[in-house]
Amino acid sequence: MTKQHKITLSASRDIPFNKLVLSPSNVRRIKAGVSIEELAEDIARRTLLSSITVRPVLDETGAETGMFEIPAGGRRYRALELLVKQKRLARTAPVPCIVRTDGLAEEDSLEALKDYFGGALAYQDVVIALMQGPETDYGRAETLCRHLFGRVRRCHRVTVEQMALLEPAAAEVIAGSVAGVLRAATDEVVRRGVPEEAARAFMLGHIRIILAVLFDQTGFPVSDAAKIAFQIGEEYVIRPDWKRVFEPEIVRRTIERMVHPR
Repeated sequence: MTKQHKITLSASRDIPFNKLVLSPSNVRRIKAGVSIEELAEDIARRTLLSSITVRPVLDETGAETGMFEIPAGGRRYRALELLVKQKRLARTAPVPCIVRTDGLAEEDSLEALKDYFGGALAYQDVVIALMQGPETDYGRAETLCRHLFGRVRRCHRVTVEQMALLEPAAAEVIAGSVAGVLRAATDEVVRRGVPEEAARAFMLGHIRIILAVLFDQTGFPVSDAAKIAFQIGEEYVIRPDWKRVFEPEIVRRTIERMVHPR
């Protein structure tokens, strides 16, 4: 029997309205049935019935500024803004919010989720290694990365050796080859008669779910049946010694072949 993990909910807190700003990723392309004016009247009558998901706004050094941006929930923000303009709500009135500092917000917009490379609408983290030069160069590198890569949530520092484990070993050798197998599996079921749109929708949806579960984003483990399926996949698809790709000599040879292909 699978042990059930305790689910941790995001903490809720009251944040003054004048400390909230809309995120550029907060874009609704489907017109809702209720107008901002009607929503404002509903809030005035029944108060705000659900908390707004927010993220801390960070400065160039990664420190919190005291402001919070709203990746989704913009209509509720606009309704509150209208009440403030009408002087029916104080600019410093507390607004119930759920503060997220990592992972995806529950309500991140579809546009942000489709920002696959990050930095335009979606937040991203950056991993940096100082290969040479004085320690002050690392600070310059972090500042450059925050400007270069746009919407950076935080920067993580690793050694050069750790960077090589991440890339190419983990991100390209492992993740790239596994992603290639996923695409090949999708193409294979299409070849065997599954409609292409159905296959792509099914696979992309399940990949998202499996990744969320395995990377501890859901609060619960995979099912016992799924574990059996994973074991079968390992027997047929994955070599028993696949972790050798992280050995220093294999990493070195990998980088050499990538830089100097024959």
